[in-house]
Amino acid sequence: HLLEKDTSFFFSKECIEAFLTQKRKLTKAPILVAPDWDLPFELMCDASDFAIGMLFQQKKKFFKDVNHYFRDDHFLFKICADQVIRRSVHGQEATDILKACYNRPTRGHHGPNYTAKKVFDSGFYWPTIYRDAYDLVKSCDACQRQGKILQRDEMPQNSIQVYEIFDVWGIDFMGLFPSSRGNTYILVAIDYMSKWVKAKTLPTNDTRVVCKFLKSLFARFGTPCAIISDRGTHFSNDQFAKVMLKYGVTHRLATAYHPQTSGQVEISNHGLKRLLERTVGENRASWSDKPGDALWAFRITFKTPIGCTPYKLMYGKACHLSIELEHKAYWALKHCNYDLLTASDHQKVQLNELNKLRDQAFEKSLIYKEKTKRIHDLKIKDSVFNVSDRVILFNS
Repeated sequence: HLLEKDTSFFFSKECIEAFLTQKRKLTKAPILVAPDWDLPFELMCDASDFAIGMLFQQKKKFFKDVNHYFRDDHFLFKICADQVIRRSVHGQEATDILKACYNRPTRGHHGPNYTAKKVFDSGFYWPTIYRDAYDLVKSCDACQRQGKILQRDEMPQNSIQVYEIFDVWGIDFMGLFPSSRGNTYILVAIDYMSKWVKAKTLPTNDTRVVCKFLKSLFARFGTPCAIISDRGTHFSNDQFAKVMLKYGVTHRLATAYHPQTSGQVEISNHGLKRLLERTVGENRASWSDKPGDALWAFRITFKTPIGCTPYKLMYGKACHLSIELEHKAYWALKHCNYDLLTASDHQKVQLNELNKLRDQAFEKSLIYKEKTKRIHDLKIKDSVFNVSDRVILFNS
């Protein structure tokens, strides 16, 4: 009666006897057979006007797969899907073949997929080859030390938060480029707060040109609190240290094998290189004439972390372009006011707006970095390292 509409459920004595009978029949041989827990289960359902039936079953494809195997000279071979005949191996022999295709001098320590394909190309096959290749690559000591660090294995993100404009600068070299007017390098500096970029084309990348560039930078933007750079010899030397000591600037070196420490300048390098590639055109030898235009484009581009352009954060207003004069923007139609009293009041308002704009940029930068850190840290494993724990040193 349970299949009938508007029927109340009542577990009567007849229902109890039927349930016990069904249970007794299902628990007796030959119906009860232990399943193979390595194989997937399939739930089969059927329904009619009188009953509903369900059962679990497992498919064994032995008789289907055996058609693709044959024996020859005491060895088992398989005709694979690509119609190539490969010898079927197992056990220690399969492990030796896999290791030979992975870590011999001509094999290259590739990933699990490429390693498995090398085994196939060598003429061998076994069903768990991909899983075995994955386990082998995962346990390789050399690959663990030299391979790429997965995002889930990275450490929690620690951002560099700067409170004042021009307090912290990051510097780095771009190059070696093809010679253009005797220049082969670009020295790039970026302010960590305003994202303002300063760059200069140079013929060499030695300490002398670096110190000269920094002196001109300090003369224009003031002495910063810190300079962040990588561990290149043009930054880590006595002459550079003397300049830092003379101006009272702290020199921060990026963590070894961790370019993300100076990530701001690395991003600037990438952006400038992309702009140069798109503006130089076919005449690659003229790239040294283009950094000025590339810097201008970079400075008037909106930056998400600060919520405005570096130019606006620097001067307190948007950069006027020639197209605004050509098509008569609103500011271009206004008459110049040379009244000193009115201009003085207007300047005070602009200075207050500039300070307010920089405060807002700092708050937006802080919120942006907290958001990116939260997203990054959600994707990594929660690893806790204690004193005396054994760890693998990356790139060792």
